[in-house]
Amino acid sequence: MASNPPVEDGEVIKVTIDTAGPAGVGLAHLEGYVLYVHGGPVGATCRVKIRKAHRTYAEAEVVG
Repeated sequence: MASNPPVEDGEVIKVTIDTAGPAGVGLAHLEGYVLYVHGGPVGATCRVKIRKAHRTYAEAEVVG
């Protein structure tokens, strides 16, 4: 995997929540990159805002 994540802090993107992660956080994937989505129900396609992008994953939250 490249050293730069495919998303940036504050970016808004559309993803589909694939599965439930730890503590009920939704998991989505973008080009093999993992997104932990707070407030995202499994199976939903949502617009999410990237809270913090790390090298191998990002934390995100559902936005209106």
